[in-house]
Amino acid sequence: TNYKQQLRERISSIVNQCPSTVHLAPSGMAAIYAALRCVRRRLCSKSPVVVYGFPYLDTLKMCGRRELSSGGVEFFGHGNSSDL
Repeated sequence: TNYKQQLRERISSIVNQCPSTVHLAPSGMAAIYAALRCVRRRLCSKSPVVVYGFPYLDTLKMCGRRELSSGGVEFFGHGNSSDL
């Protein structure tokens, strides 16, 4: 659709990327899920997922699912320098 392409082009101009690299998701959780799957495909799936800071509860639950993160999840909920 034309409005989706216009949105991709606008976002790509802000982040200096090609419009074809901009992924539009129907919701925030769909975007988080897509990002998690992309990272897990590119990196070793045996490594734990790290959640830093205070996430939306379902984000933490999704990151802990075995089929998405066989290495488990490490949660650093304070999001401060001691968590680093």
